Amino acid sequence: MGREAAAGDIENQQSCAVKNADRIRVLLEQSGKVRLVLQGHDHGGDYKEIAGIPYCTLSAVVEGSGSKNNSFSSLEIIENGNLHLRGFVKQKNRNIHE
Repeated sequence: MGREAAAGDIENQQSCAVKNADRIRVLLEQSGKVRLVLQGHDHGGDYKEIAGIPYCTLSAVVEGSGSKNNSFSSLEIIENGNLHLRGFVKQKNRNIHE
């Protein structure tokens, strides 16, 4: 999701964005089973909660030469139901609580 864009307006701002994001979100919300949406990539990364579902847009994998411009992460599923996205280099850490 774009940082400043309203959920339904993203298709007008980025040609590579999902064109039917609003319909996809409805399906995810209706399922009642989605705990997290990981999507990528946005050069700055992003995080939003929409209708109780956390959406984490991962930072771009490479933003120039060398490892200092890299970005990657791992996701830990904790017994209490919480999720921890451990970010490396340019990816931020995220704690997602159930």
